[in-house]
Amino acid sequence: MKRAVHIDTASRYQHKIKKLREQFGAEGVLALYALWYFCIDCKPDGVFTRMLWQDLVRVSGYPSKDQGEKRRLIEALLELGLLDYDGRVFSIHNWNKHNRKGPAPAEPIPTAPPPRRLVNNRKVGYHPGSKEFGDGPQDFDL
Repeated sequence: MKRAVHIDTASRYQHKIKKLREQFGAEGVLALYALWYFCIDCKPDGVFTRMLWQDLVRVSGYPSKDQGEKRRLIEALLELGLLDYDGRVFSIHNWNKHNRKGPAPAEPIPTAPPPRRLVNNRKVGYHPGSKEFGDGPQDFDL
């Protein structure tokens, strides 16, 4: 089943996201988004049970090889209020408030045939020159 993530386009102007980007660049913001995606797929309640901070960094895909910088990313997410820690488990801040219904299912791509109309008692569409839709532009009332 396909799952969709809906991210408010105004989030890029949100002060927490701006601070995260200032500290860790676009990779830091992408790491946060990856944590959100992981929750949609694997942790629908937004709680990272049985996961250490190192696991969160791994799931986020943050590319730094420096353990100190990886730890600073998690600390920054906590300080900015994007991530919570209750002494036992990490969780996405206000996950249930913003995702109480879960993601909306992806809408199917419409596969309806092109619109047709009758001209001179023949079915024609909007494809001039196609035999299926008529002989050409003369079939259209413009």
